[in-house]
Amino acid sequence: MIRTKIKILAVLFLLSACSADKPQVEPPVVPEDPEVPEKVEDVIHFTLVGVGYELPVSFETLINDGWTAVDNVDGTLEPHKYISDVYMRKGTNLISVSLHNNTDTEQEKLDSLVAAISAENRTSVNGQDQPVDIQLKDSIDFSSSEDEINSILGEPVAEENEVFRTLTYQHNKVMKTEIKYHKSSGNMRWITIQNFK
Repeated sequence: MIRTKIKILAVLFLLSACSADKPQVEPPVVPEDPEVPEKVEDVIHFTLVGVGYELPVSFETLINDGWTAVDNVDGTLEPHKYISDVYMRKGTNLISVSLHNNTDTEQEKLDSLVAAISAENRTSVNGQDQPVDIQLKDSIDFSSSEDEINSILGEPVAEENEVFRTLTYQHNKVMKTEIKYHKSSGNMRWITIQNFK
């Protein structure tokens, strides 16, 4: 029993001696003028047919700028709900939008925000639909290369299915840009932006 106590005391003595030899960790040096990170934007800047907008944009603003709803937009939206695939047209440009009620009360669909826009790069057989005239961040459009887009939006998450290769650029929890490439042709087919703030 005494032998065990002596061994324990010896081990404790050795351990305390080891800890005395450890260098003291200095607290990190904080620069006097720390760099403040750039403010993360809470809107997506884009143009449609040459007119600049910020997403989300009011549905009424698009209507006042000459876009017409192809679908019936009568009725209301419940608080914090949205509906997708509402088509709008301006000339030969056809887009799909999501209407969002970001309020705490029910509201008319016409009073909603447009929180997502999908634009397609295609020409219809009858020529009625042409590639949508959309541009993001003053430079990204259907002719932009993947490298150009990545240099502006950062590194995407890539996914594939049988038809499309999709690049998703998640800007924050509620904002993202999605670029879809048709796998057989390699051409950019869709640009989708969304901001459900």
